[in-house]
Amino acid sequence: MTETARANEQNIAPGDWSEPESYVRVLSALAIGHGALAVARLEQLQSQPTIALPDLAATYFSGMAHFAALDWGGVVTHLRQYVVSGPQDDWHMPWAYLRLGQALEELGRIDEASLAYRGCLTLSEGERLPRQLAFALMSRIAEESDGVSQIA
Repeated sequence: MTETARANEQNIAPGDWSEPESYVRVLSALAIGHGALAVARLEQLQSQPTIALPDLAATYFSGMAHFAALDWGGVVTHLRQYVVSGPQDDWHMPWAYLRLGQALEELGRIDEASLAYRGCLTLSEGERLPRQLAFALMSRIAEESDGVSQIA
């Protein structure tokens, strides 16, 4: 049943935020850049065992929601767990490594960020875009560290 059909059946206007939580709402919040809202909704949904995501999927989407909320510590917690436990051939994996690297960089943990970017580059599966971005970010880190070593 579509969201609109369900809303009509329940006399709830589509887009009414009082509608029961759903993963559609989580993804909608992520799509419009409301990371904190997506984090809160995911946490609420995960507390409902009948509709909770499998652990790895919840870990990945929680990491991405924390990324959208600019909560770098939350990103590192969830995505580090995902890249260690998840299947390396999953299409989410390059994005997980990329976002993990960006969060680590934001936290000033440059060596760890570089390792995350390198992890992204080693994957053969998935989209090319995250690998291209990881390469560019890793190159920037290398250039910046060369500049620092030349000054010293």
